[in-house]
Amino acid sequence: MVNKQIFLFLILLSWSCEKVERPESVVAPTAAPPPEQAVRHEQDPTTPEIMQRPQATQIAYVKQILVTYDRTNPRFQVPARSISEAISRVHEVLAEHKKGVPFDELMKKYSDDPETGPTADSMFMEADGTPGSTRQLALRLAVGELGVVQTGNAYHIMLRQATPEAVASPDSADILAREPVTKTAAFKSLNIAWRGLKQVYLTQITEGALGRSQAQAAQLATSVLTRIRAGDKFDDLITQYGEKIPMPEETHAPHQWVLQPMKEGGHGGHDDHAGHDDHAAAPGKRDAAGLREVPEVGRLSLRLQVGEAGIVTSRFGYHVVLRVR
Repeated sequence: MVNKQIFLFLILLSWSCEKVERPESVVAPTAAPPPEQAVRHEQDPTTPEIMQRPQATQIAYVKQILVTYDRTNPRFQVPARSISEAISRVHEVLAEHKKGVPFDELMKKYSDDPETGPTADSMFMEADGTPGSTRQLALRLAVGELGVVQTGNAYHIMLRQATPEAVASPDSADILAREPVTKTAAFKSLNIAWRGLKQVYLTQITEGALGRSQAQAAQLATSVLTRIRAGDKFDDLITQYGEKIPMPEETHAPHQWVLQPMKEGGHGGHDDHAGHDDHAAAPGKRDAAGLREVPEVGRLSLRLQVGEAGIVTSRFGYHVVLRVR
């Protein structure tokens, strides 16, 4: 009986050891499924093949038709439109353009952009500007070529334009060629803009500027300078033609803009209320004088005699400058 019990014990012990030593089958982890690829809309009108090209230029002048959808931005006062309706609208534009309808007419008819649409104005894109899909497309288009890109809730139909002919500068080259005649100067400046500077002035551009081309602005600046030299009151001309230079919000209060002269070892400042007050300029470390926002004006002012006026160009337009002391 004892032998039988020992025998059963040994069998159970052997079975238990086999169970412990036998490795359990290990299930290999399955790889995570690959992320779903972005699926283009069935009738996607964009031109990704253009985006794959190398950059063709450093600056591109383009016209665009903006087609928005699902917009809540009050800047776009357009009826609610689904993405499918927007795509259909883009294809409608492309079809009409293919038939030979002038792009300017299509801009006025279809574009949701309240600034460039009604006037069929062009805009420029620079390589060193803020990165973005519209800039990437514009800089890769050939002159006369059309492309489409989607950004956010909008499609941009863009047509690259030839670089516009340069407008003869009205700058007072003879005065600018002088050496500075003073270390400090107080002056008044009348600024003349044109519609091509909308990207600079944004909402602060005036109707007068929107109504003139760069060539017309150059003619106006020359005419204003002639009137100043003939004795017309500078403040009256500022009221009639002058543009407010758009400054960062932190540098001005409403109806006031500030130009600060660069001085050796520090900055000074002078406020201009309503654009009629005098400004002061002083030379900086780089020989040329300048104001923080418009250094070209400061440079001209230090080369003017008291009572003398001249013209200089900056990114804000043409500036007719009168030195007052």
